[in-house]
Amino acid sequence: MIKNFTNLSKEESLKVLSWRNSERVRKQMYDSKPISEEHHLKFVEHLKENRSKAYFLVEDLGVIDFIRIDGEFAEIGLYSNPEKFGVGEKLMEAILSFPYKHLYLEVFEENYKAIELYKKFEFEKIETKSKDGKQIVCMELKR
Repeated sequence: MIKNFTNLSKEESLKVLSWRNSERVRKQMYDSKPISEEHHLKFVEHLKENRSKAYFLVEDLGVIDFIRIDGEFAEIGLYSNPEKFGVGEKLMEAILSFPYKHLYLEVFEENYKAIELYKKFEFEKIETKSKDGKQIVCMELKR
């Protein structure tokens, strides 16, 4: 089951927030500060009108998202429920079930497991850049 954030119950939305605020997930985000409940609920409400972003809960496994959506292009992101391990492939399969033909992502260079996962799904490294003192690997998939 893939459920759009805009259709989540408050309980489900707060569950997703707790995952996002876990140390394991936060350390892989550009903004690693905890997010308040108020900020999160406003973000979800804003998604109802924002056609350039879409976030989804994938069962009890994790979250996938698409940002900078433009026609067949989208930048992707994902994170797993911090209590689940080894669900990256299922989250990637959920991403690939969407019709976007050109997918782009950015990942911290030190996140070797994620980079290997993306390579397994045929993403190719296109460049490396630096942001806030961290090395970022940029990858894409054209299908």
